Amino acid sequence: MITKGDIFYHAWVNLEPNDKSTIEFEEWHVTSVNKNGVYLTQKTSLTWGKRSSKNGDYGWLRNIPDYYRKVLKNQDYKSSGLHKSKSAAYRSVMPEMKKYKRDVLRLHSLVERKIKQFTKSKKVKL
Repeated sequence: MITKGDIFYHAWVNLEPNDKSTIEFEEWHVTSVNKNGVYLTQKTSLTWGKRSSKNGDYGWLRNIPDYYRKVLKNQDYKSSGLHKSKSAAYRSVMPEMKKYKRDVLRLHSLVERKIKQFTKSKKVKL
């Protein structure tokens, strides 16, 4: 049962151009639950912060863009890639991360073979 205040996590693999890959996390908070669905808002610096000059007045900011909101029509959060803990989200992404690693290693060895073929056939001086 999902209730207001629950926190869900979404993870994905971020491939960077310098042959580095990282796993990134998004934090989604349940802001409302009613008969129409479960309403979630992503917690970022654009959606959560200091609301006024009062001491300790932090909360959801106004005018949150639509791309920081989600609606789950049924309470099946796993089909949306959401998980109740960061470790569960991390474990869900690990097969994808291993696949990327295999693909990169395969492409790397393919490129090395092609370079060797090219340098042998052309007798290129370096």
